[in-house]
Amino acid sequence: MNVSHIPAFVCVIQIKHIEDSPTAANSELECDYGETDTDGQYDADEANEIQCLTEGEIVIRGQLLTILNLIKKDDVNLGKTHMTSVCLNQIIDFSDVEIKRLIEKYLNNEQQEWLYSVLMKKSWNPSDDYKQYIEQFREGVCNRAQVPMLVRKTFVEERFDPYFNEGHDIVQHIFTHCSVRLEAPRSYQPLRLERSYSIDTVVYIINRIFRMHQDVINCGWIEITTPSTKKRKFDGVLKIERGKGRIVIAIIEFSKGIQASLTKEGDDHVKLCRNAMRNLNCLLQSVSKEKARIYLIQSANGYIKVEYLMRPLPGVYILDKFTEIKIPESFDEFEALAEKFTELMNFQADVLSTVRSFNKSIQTKENIHIFTTSVKDTPQKGPPKKQEISEYQPSSPRSPCPGDPESPLME
Repeated sequence: MNVSHIPAFVCVIQIKHIEDSPTAANSELECDYGETDTDGQYDADEANEIQCLTEGEIVIRGQLLTILNLIKKDDVNLGKTHMTSVCLNQIIDFSDVEIKRLIEKYLNNEQQEWLYSVLMKKSWNPSDDYKQYIEQFREGVCNRAQVPMLVRKTFVEERFDPYFNEGHDIVQHIFTHCSVRLEAPRSYQPLRLERSYSIDTVVYIINRIFRMHQDVINCGWIEITTPSTKKRKFDGVLKIERGKGRIVIAIIEFSKGIQASLTKEGDDHVKLCRNAMRNLNCLLQSVSKEKARIYLIQSANGYIKVEYLMRPLPGVYILDKFTEIKIPESFDEFEALAEKFTELMNFQADVLSTVRSFNKSIQTKENIHIFTTSVKDTPQKGPPKKQEISEYQPSSPRSPCPGDPESPLME
């Protein structure tokens, strides 16, 4: 659809822009993001990029920034900060019900159609053997007696081909693994043993989905750092296997545990969003804004949630949900997993599409200069205050016998 024919109107919006971060100086895209605020000033790259937009795209951009400012105002009134709110980091969360309502209010049907076409996810084409395997898990057969047999059943005829039968192979391995977990008399209690549970579930599932693509993408786990996020550590990352394999396109967090606070899940989500934005800013230096995506994977309470972050228009960062699946904790939950599993394969196809876009840009040596919004710095924790010791109390206050050693003993 050509949005250039959408009627345009004049809207004046005063927005606080943050100075552009430096462009990467080498092919590894190691970006450093400081923060300098400039009121009412446009970066030269942003101005040039806006000039290339159609009238319809300029209108959509203005409306989306208006929506963002409304949500930001509400969060500020609630006492939130950029460390507890996604939108205060200049990100529009499309999974938010209020934002969905505002989009329907501010954008007409044609504008919404254009926006959702930009955010469209890749679709994986399932094979017949994959469909036959998935269709086994229906109501009435997902029980302890039949699931262990069904997960081990194959529908690959004649010779197995690791390329054409990849989908069947992935779903069979993951379903068999989930069944074996339930066949064994043991529970990892995801609310308490976060990493033990995640290693046996999330790590296994993500590794298996991308195992046949290790020539282009690599998985790293536990206390991983990335070039564009410096010392910040993640429970897992997906990296493009190019050169030193340091281009991160997905970051992963396990958000529960025995010592987890009540706000850990929400705090981890903001952490993922802020650092996904940093990685996206680096990726945008090589990949066009229509194809550049960073993926966020978060596990909590036995669920795996996958989201992706895009920047379809200058200064407009959009977070959208890709899928959410429940890891089976009983045999009757295999039916729900079967219904959602194709969405995980769509996620694989989407990631591989982003990888191809990056590799193509490296081969053609594309160098894209665009305006990127830097992420606000994390507040620094000050050093612990030293407790002063009075001259009349030379010994430590923590001593069981504080006071001057020469003073007389108390009777």
